[in-house]
Amino acid sequence: MNITGAIIENHWDGALAYLIMCAPEGIQVMCVTYAPQEITGKEIMFAGGYNRYSDTQILLDPCLVYPVGTVSDLR
Repeated sequence: MNITGAIIENHWDGALAYLIMCAPEGIQVMCVTYAPQEITGKEIMFAGGYNRYSDTQILLDPCLVYPVGTVSDLR
């Protein structure tokens, strides 16, 4: 699955980065990746393995992060 938007939360535990897209009032998408991203608030694309975590949460794991416009073949 891939989705484009802005990261609203960004957590790093020293091994994995947890990047969250979309406001908590709707459906949120979390990207689990191996590197922290310093791009909170900018348009990016998550691309990863889809897992429905709950009614309002989607988990992409593994997941890659791309700046919008750099990977046209994923759209």
